[in-house]
Amino acid sequence: MSNKLRNITVILYRLQRDFGVPIVLRTYATGAKDYATGTVTRTHTDVAIKRAVIGSQKLLSAFSYDLTYLASNKNFTYGAIFNTNTRVCITSYKGAISKQNTKVIEDNKEFEISDFTPILKNKGYIMLLKAVGNVQDADGVDP
Repeated sequence: MSNKLRNITVILYRLQRDFGVPIVLRTYATGAKDYATGTVTRTHTDVAIKRAVIGSQKLLSAFSYDLTYLASNKNFTYGAIFNTNTRVCITSYKGAISKQNTKVIEDNKEFEISDFTPILKNKGYIMLLKAVGNVQDADGVDP
C-alpha cells in the first residue's frame, strides 16, 4: 500500500511540475444584509494554490437532443455534439472543499466545482469544474 501511495505522490508531483498553473480556491461565507440600503455584503476567503493541473475545455464533449426528441418518440430527430465549458482539475490541496460555496479561479475566470473526488489517503483532489454563466472574470466583468 505504501508503494502505491508513493507512486501516486510522484505522478501528482510530475503532473504539477510539468503542467501546473496557479489557481485560487475562493470560499464564500454568508452575506451580511443591510436592510436600510438593500445591499448584501459577501465575504470570501481565498486560498492560493501554486500548481494545479487543469485540462482544456475540449476534453469533455456532450450530446444534446433537439426538443422533438423530448416531446415525442419520433424516429428522425436532430441533435448536436458540443464542447461544454467543463474542465478537470487535479490538485494536491489537502484542505476541506465544499461544492456549495467554493469556486475555482483560474486565469481570472471563475468556475464552480460540480463534483470532486479525494485522491487516496488525502493526497489531493480530482475536481470537475463548470464555467459560471458566460465565463466572466472573477471581478464580475466580461472579458
